[in-house]
This record gives sequence, structure tokens and C-alpha cells, in this order.
Amino acid sequence: MALASILAAEEISRSAEFFRPIRFSSGVQLGFNLATLAPIGLLLASSLFMTFAWYGHLKFPGAALWVVVLASWGIAFFEYWLAVPANRIG
Repeated sequence: MALASILAAEEISRSAEFFRPIRFSSGVQLGFNLATLAPIGLLLASSLFMTFAWYGHLKFPGAALWVVVLASWGIAFFEYWLAVPANRIG
């Protein structure tokens, strides 16, 4: 049990380093770190995927409706893979 608590404390220590603010050698400290920037990046990518899912069909006016719907759902599926973690993180 002692070994488990030591390993758990070491893991907490490593994860705390991950969430520290970014500091430069000049002393300037940014409030943004990977934990705060990850949701922003994921949501931006998610929006890009959703834009293609919503407006991509306009490039193919002759395509059958069922093909367009399946393609849009396929793109939206990957959009959800980005949006859900982003919303859970931040």
C-alpha cells in the first residue's frame, strides 16, 4: 500500500507540472497553458469540420440526397470526436 501511495503522489506531481502556467526566462508568465489552450484548439477544429459538414454539399448539387446526408454525418462524426473532449476539458 505504501508503494501505491508513493506512485500516486508521483503521478499527481507530474500532472501538476503539466498544468503550470508558461514562464519565460525574462520572468514573463502567461496564464495560458496546454490545459487552457487545448479546448480552444479542439473547438476551432470542430467548427472547421462542422462547416464542411454543413456547407460541403453545396459543391455537389448533382449528388443524390442520401449520399450528401451520409457524407455530412460522416464529417460530423469526426467533429464530435473533437467537440466532446473540448467541452469535457473546459
